[in-house]
Amino acid sequence: MFSTQIGRIFVFALIILVIWGCQPKNAPEVIIEFRYNPDSENTALYYVNVVSGADKFHWYDIAPAETMSITLYPGERSESQISVFYQLTEESVKHVWDGPKFKIGQGYRIHILLESNEITARFCNLPCSLLPLLKQD
Repeated sequence: MFSTQIGRIFVFALIILVIWGCQPKNAPEVIIEFRYNPDSENTALYYVNVVSGADKFHWYDIAPAETMSITLYPGERSESQISVFYQLTEESVKHVWDGPKFKIGQGYRIHILLESNEITARFCNLPCSLLPLLKQD
């Protein structure tokens, strides 16, 4: 009887974990493409953190001319504005860039280019495509 109860508890806990981990993303998507083009070819970007509403993601040691992509889900009631926090080196000043504000519930695609310590961005409301991609070498 004791092992039957443990088995039932285990199955119940497993079901709860599966349901919790498989929750659909109710929020609009924010599709981010980030490209780093440094002044010097040998300078890796130390840290980048992208945030939109309640969701965030970060990368370390982005190589020159490397393009990174991520999809964030900011939350149903979020304005979906993206903020980018970055450091060129571990010892350097932390920088912040805030993207455009979108209406609540609006998903979008954004291409962000960090070049000469300045960010430029192009964006469109989903569904959309931004072609050609960011400036390539």
